[in-house]
Amino acid sequence: MDLLKKSIKKGGPRECVLAAEAISLVFITIGEDDEKMFTDLAPLLKYTITNHESTEVKAACIYALGTACFISSTPQPSHLPTYELLNFFADIALSSGASANASQNGETLAAALESFSVLYAGVFPHLGPKPITMQARRLFNQMIPAAKTLLEHPTVEVRVAAGETIAVMLEILNSYQRQRDDGDISDEEESETYNDDDPDDIEEVTGDFRYDDLDGLVAALGSLSTDSSRHRSKKERSAGRSAFRDILKSVEEQEHPTESLKLREYDVDFDGWVEILHILCTTP
Repeated sequence: MDLLKKSIKKGGPRECVLAAEAISLVFITIGEDDEKMFTDLAPLLKYTITNHESTEVKAACIYALGTACFISSTPQPSHLPTYELLNFFADIALSSGASANASQNGETLAAALESFSVLYAGVFPHLGPKPITMQARRLFNQMIPAAKTLLEHPTVEVRVAAGETIAVMLEILNSYQRQRDDGDISDEEESETYNDDDPDDIEEVTGDFRYDDLDGLVAALGSLSTDSSRHRSKKERSAGRSAFRDILKSVEEQEHPTESLKLREYDVDFDGWVEILHILCTTP
């Protein structure tokens, strides 16, 4: 790992990118529950993301940082480094890349959105009568305006990443609401988890979950799922339409996407954005 850190610090752009990719592979291979390795590495990767001139290096380090956190820390809301990293990635999206000195850069924004989604799915796969629900909803309220804006970004990877970010957050929060509707979570149970130090936004992050601008969001996603804009290439339009059809079904109809991974003689099926994002993060 010391050699990889040295390459990040002193190598040229190509060496930095390869080192970041190697860091991801190291964590996937041997980094499970090795939080010390992550905490030693995180400051360097954050510094590089913010200060390196190459946007390709920034993106590679964002992916490495997100993967390292996801693999090493068993993400959970009470784990401060994970929550700080979620906010770090959110800030990049909220500032359209400016917080990483990469304003409107597609590579950087796509990497930040994808890494945010993976960690969000890792931290909040199941919500219940606990304060973690407040954190999940607060992050949703924070991210949704930026993600909606980035649906209009000129780069297809950013548009798709923004759509998937919205989809995974809504998948988790809609599942929480179904539990409330079914009586599995009651207001009485929820109230027991809060105290006199409740934040000012408690009404926005507790009780029933309803996204007020769902119709507007569905309209925007529907437009992207049938995109025929001539200023985009045929390949780009096709890739975007395919991705947004799944995103639209997920948001509008709460229909989970599915993926299959072939392992020698059998297939493993993954249902929903949470499972799909997890397997994508841990597959080299």
